[in-house]
Amino acid sequence: MFKITSQKPLRRRTLLLISIPILLITVGALFVLGHLITKNSEDFNKDIAKKAFYKKQKALQNEFIRLDQQLDIVHDLIQTGTTEEIKEKLNVLNNIDKNAQLVDSNWFLDYDTEAQPAYSYGDPNEIDHADILEQLNRQIKRPQKLERIISFNDSLLWVVMGQIQLESGRKRQYGFTVNLQKLHHYLSNIDESNTNYAYIFTADGTCIFHPEIEKIGKNVFDFAGISPADTVMDRTFNNPPIILSQYLKMDVIHFVSPFKTQNFEGYICVNYPKINSDELNNEVKKYTSLIFITSVSLILFVFYLFSQANKKAYRERELLAVENEKFSKEKALTQLQQLKNQINPHFLFNSLNSLYMLIDLNKKDAQNFTLHLSKIYRYLITPPVENIVPVQDELNFIQEYISLQQSRFSEELRFEIEQESDDISHACLPYLALQITVENALKHNIATLETPLLIRIIIKSDKVLVINNLQKKNTPSDSESFGLKYLQTIYQFYDCHDFKVSIENEHFICILPLIKC
Repeated sequence: MFKITSQKPLRRRTLLLISIPILLITVGALFVLGHLITKNSEDFNKDIAKKAFYKKQKALQNEFIRLDQQLDIVHDLIQTGTTEEIKEKLNVLNNIDKNAQLVDSNWFLDYDTEAQPAYSYGDPNEIDHADILEQLNRQIKRPQKLERIISFNDSLLWVVMGQIQLESGRKRQYGFTVNLQKLHHYLSNIDESNTNYAYIFTADGTCIFHPEIEKIGKNVFDFAGISPADTVMDRTFNNPPIILSQYLKMDVIHFVSPFKTQNFEGYICVNYPKINSDELNNEVKKYTSLIFITSVSLILFVFYLFSQANKKAYRERELLAVENEKFSKEKALTQLQQLKNQINPHFLFNSLNSLYMLIDLNKKDAQNFTLHLSKIYRYLITPPVENIVPVQDELNFIQEYISLQQSRFSEELRFEIEQESDDISHACLPYLALQITVENALKHNIATLETPLLIRIIIKSDKVLVINNLQKKNTPSDSESFGLKYLQTIYQFYDCHDFKVSIENEHFICILPLIKC
């Protein structure tokens, strides 16, 4: 037979101390990762909004540059030629511009030295320039402000103009008019993107272009949710604000930037619907949450499997402990059987020799010897199942055994039994413990008439002492210490570690702890 061993499983407390920090670290790492992914997604969305802003700004700026070029064309046309020739040229240009649907009318005005209009020309079929000129006359003293917005016949006109000095000393003012309602329709079709919208306004807030045509000509600071401070604020576009759009009725990423060309100085505002970025953010958050939940679930599942494996290891360990206990018990029983097999023949042989001699010497002693021998073998042939017996049974047996030995060695052996405690009714000793210790003393010591062997048995409340004077034989017995090893095994089986043998003051002492039974 062999003893079965297994690896020691982790304790549940140790498992918790390991698993909880790992779980917390993993959850924290996944949370931080999700936050970083969401932040990067938001930054990416802002970059998309920025690109949309620059695209819209560039598209609208290109159209305003065309208007700058238009003024240069008119300027070149009025430099040379007679009045009729200039009128003819502007007539052709007006027809071309009508097809382009951007410029309403190209015109020029001649002024005398008193700044009174002497002659004007525009498009007589479309606009009565007399009323327009009257308004322009009130503004020509501010030549540094070349663009003008005037109201004419319920229409808003954007007047872009310049002036030159003629050789005759007269001034010639020239320019073109743009109907802002028509400009709205034109600019609304140049960018088909529906993800953002823009509006353009002058420095004083007058709206030039807006998706809602009724907003044109009004002050943006009254309806757009912005203030003049927004136009002078240093914006880097790294963190554009989010405002509520009065046009879309939703939050938008808001960009404001200067909008300048050769003949226009104002601002452009582009609003990018935040819902577009939120949709992408929601997708990112959804997948991040899915990864987070999946990872945590997987970790918990792994810990569950590990815990189950650990529980299984505990169960196996308990089973192994039971098997090992059974093994120890079987080993003790085997040793007991070996001891009995060793004791019985040897003891029987010696006893029969002694009986043979007593029959011739003293018939009565032979009868008593036979009676003691029968009682001893009755005790030997009925061993206890648990390998322990009450102390009183052991005392009764050892007295029979001592009587048997004294019939052989009357003077050479001396026995003393001292009972210091009477409360031994619930105390037990290993089976044959006293006989083994007494037999051990007889085997290993000399007993003569000159030097008799004294064996003392002292019964205490918690132990039994077996003491003999030390008179060791020169030749050790073949079965030396076998009985003591058996007793050590029995005490270990009952988790009792006070069994001890020692030599003190020329005496051999064996301490037999009492076992509760």
